[in-house]
Amino acid sequence: MSNPPVDPVPQRDTASEVPPFSSSQGQGTDDSAFWRHKSSDELAAEQGVQPIEDFEAFLDEIGDVWPEEESADEFIAWLRKLRREGRDS
Repeated sequence: MSNPPVDPVPQRDTASEVPPFSSSQGQGTDDSAFWRHKSSDELAAEQGVQPIEDFEAFLDEIGDVWPEEESADEFIAWLRKLRREGRDS
Protein backbone atom coordinates (compact mmCIF):
# COMPACT_ATOMS: atom_id res chain seq x y z
CA MET A 1 0.00 0.00 0.00
CA SER A 2 1.34 3.41 -0.88
CA ASN A 3 0.53 6.71 0.77
CA PRO A 4 -0.97 9.48 -1.34
CA PRO A 5 1.44 12.29 -2.24
CA VAL A 6 1.52 15.18 0.23
CA ASP A 7 1.12 18.69 -1.16
CA PRO A 8 3.66 20.93 0.64
CA VAL A 9 1.43 23.99 0.18
CA PRO A 10 -2.04 23.41 1.60
CA GLN A 11 -4.92 24.66 -0.52
CA ARG A 12 -7.17 27.24 1.13
CA ASP A 13 -10.75 28.17 0.48
CA THR A 14 -10.33 31.87 -0.29
CA ALA A 15 -13.97 32.53 -1.19
CA SER A 16 -14.95 33.24 2.41
CA GLU A 17 -11.81 35.09 3.49
CA VAL A 18 -11.86 38.78 4.32
CA PRO A 19 -9.27 40.69 2.31
CA PRO A 20 -6.49 42.26 4.38
CA PHE A 21 -6.68 45.97 5.21
CA SER A 22 -5.06 47.95 2.47
CA SER A 23 -3.04 51.06 3.19
CA SER A 24 -4.92 52.75 0.36
CA GLN A 25 -8.16 52.51 2.33
CA GLY A 26 -9.14 55.67 4.13
CA GLN A 27 -7.39 57.86 1.61
CA GLY A 28 -10.29 58.50 -0.76
CA THR A 29 -9.36 55.90 -3.34
CA ASP A 30 -11.92 54.51 -5.75
CA ASP A 31 -11.76 51.05 -4.18
CA SER A 32 -13.31 52.30 -0.95
CA ALA A 33 -15.78 55.17 -1.36
CA PHE A 34 -16.85 54.68 2.25
CA TRP A 35 -13.64 56.27 3.49
CA ARG A 36 -13.78 59.25 1.15
CA HIS A 37 -14.62 62.56 2.82
CA LYS A 38 -17.55 64.33 1.19
CA SER A 39 -18.25 68.03 0.99
CA SER A 40 -21.39 69.46 2.52
CA ASP A 41 -22.74 70.04 -1.01
CA GLU A 42 -22.22 66.36 -1.89
CA LEU A 43 -23.95 65.21 1.32
CA ALA A 44 -26.87 67.60 0.75
CA ALA A 45 -27.31 66.33 -2.82
CA GLU A 46 -27.25 62.68 -1.66
CA GLN A 47 -29.82 63.35 1.06
CA GLY A 48 -32.09 65.52 -1.08
CA VAL A 49 -31.64 68.59 1.15
CA GLN A 50 -32.92 71.77 -0.46
CA PRO A 51 -32.22 75.36 0.59
CA ILE A 52 -34.95 77.19 2.47
CA GLU A 53 -36.52 79.66 0.05
CA ASP A 54 -38.79 81.53 2.49
CA PHE A 55 -37.45 81.48 6.04
CA GLU A 56 -40.58 83.05 7.58
CA ALA A 57 -42.77 80.37 5.97
CA PHE A 58 -40.37 77.72 7.28
CA LEU A 59 -40.67 79.09 10.82
CA ASP A 60 -44.47 79.11 10.51
CA GLU A 61 -44.33 75.48 9.35
CA ILE A 62 -42.16 74.16 12.19
CA GLY A 63 -43.65 76.34 14.91
CA ASP A 64 -41.84 78.07 17.71
CA VAL A 65 -38.65 76.31 18.65
CA TRP A 66 -37.65 78.75 21.37
CA PRO A 67 -40.07 80.65 23.59
CA GLU A 68 -39.58 84.39 23.09
CA GLU A 69 -39.98 85.11 26.80
CA GLU A 70 -37.13 82.75 27.78
CA SER A 71 -33.54 83.90 27.51
CA ALA A 72 -30.60 81.64 26.80
CA ASP A 73 -29.32 82.33 30.33
CA GLU A 74 -32.60 81.05 31.82
CA PHE A 75 -32.36 77.91 29.72
CA ILE A 76 -28.77 77.24 30.84
CA ALA A 77 -29.76 77.76 34.49
CA TRP A 78 -32.67 75.31 34.06
CA LEU A 79 -30.41 72.75 32.41
CA ARG A 80 -27.79 73.00 35.18
CA LYS A 81 -30.50 72.60 37.83
CA LEU A 82 -31.87 69.55 36.02
CA ARG A 83 -28.43 67.97 35.81
CA ARG A 84 -27.72 68.64 39.50
CA GLU A 85 -31.01 66.99 40.47
CA GLY A 86 -30.09 63.99 38.34
CA ARG A 87 -26.78 63.58 40.16
CA ASP A 88 -28.38 63.90 43.59
CA SER A 89 -30.94 61.14 43.04
